[in-house]
Amino acid sequence: MTDLDPSSASAPRTSHPFMGAGATFAFVALIATMTWVGLARVESQTRVLEIGEEIKQLSDQRSQLLQRLRRLKTERAYLRRPERIKEQAHSLLGMVPLDPSRRQKIRLDPKGRETP
Repeated sequence: MTDLDPSSASAPRTSHPFMGAGATFAFVALIATMTWVGLARVESQTRVLEIGEEIKQLSDQRSQLLQRLRRLKTERAYLRRPERIKEQAHSLLGMVPLDPSRRQKIRLDPKGRETP
């Protein structure tokens, strides 16, 4: 028997029902869709990480600003102490407390002029 013998020919090869031309397109479309979904997920995770980093930076900046505010409030409280103001007025400006005997009352007459 030779290879050309019609009796020895094998049965015609049948294709798998899912491997037609439409199935190849569907398979490629599925792979493309899965790739797109994967890329979208990676992009969204990257964006979440970027936003998280921005939140961390803003939180650190807020902490620094709050700390600076506390220092400024403390400094203001120190600078506004009555004892310090009295000392500065005397040493820098030569001011002294007013002698009670030098106080005068000022009265206004009905026409709005001052009278001693």
